[in-house]
Amino acid sequence: MGLVIVPLMLMWFWATGLSLRIGYVLADVSGFFPYVLLCLLAAISGGWLYSRLVMARRKFEKELWAFQLMIDFTLNKFALSGYTILAGIYLFTDLTVTDDNLLSLIFIGTLVLSSGTLLGVFTSNAFMDRHKIERAY
Repeated sequence: MGLVIVPLMLMWFWATGLSLRIGYVLADVSGFFPYVLLCLLAAISGGWLYSRLVMARRKFEKELWAFQLMIDFTLNKFALSGYTILAGIYLFTDLTVTDDNLLSLIFIGTLVLSSGTLLGVFTSNAFMDRHKIERAY
């Protein structure tokens, strides 16, 4: 199963790196550190909330496939399409260089999706143990 999950996780690590690059550009363009710090705080807390909401769908399951939650996170259609759209806007338009508000929304959106996905992947086993969900192999 590692042959499937590891490349997907590497893709999401790369996505987090791109999100942090967008944050660096935002810090350079805005020049106001508390604004960037507030965006970073909103993105990290949004990622935590996103991972909890995806896990809440499986909260009352009695048995799950061992890697089901990891696959739910890494192949989530909403996260993949949302991240692709936001990253495409950043990469293929020049508008983000001049507009701080759009750049901050792109930064928050991409970091919410990528950090929430990685947080969900790394905490899925603890979630299954805490809610006493059995693993089916």
